[in-house]
Amino acid sequence: MSIRTSEISYIFTENPHLFEEHHDGEYLSLMVFLLYELLKGFPAFYCLGHKSFWKPYLDVLPEADLLALWSDKEIEELQEPELMQEAQRYREDLDGEWDEVRVVLEKYPAVFPKDK
Repeated sequence: MSIRTSEISYIFTENPHLFEEHHDGEYLSLMVFLLYELLKGFPAFYCLGHKSFWKPYLDVLPEADLLALWSDKEIEELQEPELMQEAQRYREDLDGEWDEVRVVLEKYPAVFPKDK
């Protein structure tokens, strides 16, 4: 199975501006696909992705410690102005990309309900 032949492949083909033409299109495609797989079967059993073929893989993924998710206080503790600026730019880039993805996901409430 691939992203392009998955149950939600139409989302990728209907939004080429984000998933094909965007400079991070492959990353954003993977992010949306993994989100879809994580939501399969949730909230039943309160187990993310319990109905996903990919559940064994999802279960062993490490928790990410992205610099962009650090608090301002944690970043300031680095005491490195260039790294602090880079962290802020990275955070802004991620926020912007998530905003673009959110707009697309909202077009498909049957697949990505707001309450999940």
